[in-house]
Amino acid sequence: TRCSTSVSRSSASSCLSVRRPSTCRTAYFNKLAAKERVTALRDKVLKKATDQSSLGEVHALIENNLETTREAWRHQLATTLSKLTVTQFGLLMADLTEGRKRMGGGLIKQLLRAFLQHIVQTDQMKSNAALRRELSRYINDFRRQNAALHSLWTRLEKQSDPEELGRAAARHVDMRRLREAVVRQAGSGANLGSP
Repeated sequence: TRCSTSVSRSSASSCLSVRRPSTCRTAYFNKLAAKERVTALRDKVLKKATDQSSLGEVHALIENNLETTREAWRHQLATTLSKLTVTQFGLLMADLTEGRKRMGGGLIKQLLRAFLQHIVQTDQMKSNAALRRELSRYINDFRRQNAALHSLWTRLEKQSDPEELGRAAARHVDMRRLREAVVRQAGSGANLGSP
C-alpha cells in the first residue's frame, strides 16, 4: 500500500532499500512520536512561554506542565495513528477493489478472473481428447528435456571438480597410449606388399 505520511518519499525509499521493513516501520513510528511530542510541547507549554525571559523560567514551565504535555502528546499520537490506519486501510481497499484500470481492475477482480479462466481451461482440456493427447506429448517432451538438462548439468558439475578433471585427463592419456600401441602392433605384424 502507498504511504501517506509526512516523511519524504526519498527517506522512506532509502529506509526500505537499506534496512529491513520492520526496522523502517519502527524508525517511522519513532519519528512520528517525536514529531507529535514536539507539537504537544509547543502547543501546551512554549506558546505560554512568551512572557518568560530566561532559560530557567522556560525549564520550570516545562517541568510544571509535564503531565499536561504528556497527555496532549498521547492524544495527538493516538489521533495521528488512527488517521494513518484509516488511510492505509482505504488505500488497501482501493487496491483490492478498484486497482489500476490498465492492470485489469483490483486484485480481487483479477483473482476471480484468473480462477474462472482456470475452470474454463480445465473443462476444455477434459472434454477435448486431442488437446489432452497434445498436452501429454508436451509434458513427455518436457520431462525428457528436463532429464537431458539434468544430465548435462551433472556432467558440467563434475567437470568443474578438479579431481574429476584429473581422472578425465588420465583416461585420455591412457586411451591415447593404448591406441598408439594398437596401431604399432597392427603395423608391425602385417606386410601385405604392394598390389
